[in-house]
Amino acid sequence: MRCNVGVDPKLLVDQHLVAESVELKMVTGMMRYRINKGQKFGQSPDTFRLAKGHMLFFTNKLSYLARRILCINDEMRRRGFKPGAPDFIDPNEFGDEYNGDWSPTITDSNLIRDRLAEKMLAKPPGFWRMNKGYLFNDELDGIITTIYNSKVYHV
Repeated sequence: MRCNVGVDPKLLVDQHLVAESVELKMVTGMMRYRINKGQKFGQSPDTFRLAKGHMLFFTNKLSYLARRILCINDEMRRRGFKPGAPDFIDPNEFGDEYNGDWSPTITDSNLIRDRLAEKMLAKPPGFWRMNKGYLFNDELDGIITTIYNSKVYHV
């Protein structure tokens, strides 16, 4: 599951934007699955992370995820993409205990920014797209620089 915390959706390449729209809903999907199996979610980690526990971190922050997916899907529509159904997260679905809020810090966002840059630089020129147009070295470098230099985006 990927949540590009603190990064304005307008700055994301098309592939990251579409993937985030799909993957944000994985948190509530996992929660529903575990409830149906009679399993608990486990303790939500205290800090944002990319490794083990990254999905659990958001189980008690559904208000944040609900706002984030609206921003992501608005940007997808602006670019001519159609978000998959459902195109929202209901923060009240699991009760008040899970309807928490959160705001990423620059430290949280830098974990994502580093990961985005690493992924973008690992693919050959012309792989990534922005507004359905292919990106090449100079354009990609510019997008990475813009992401690094941008303020933390709060939804």
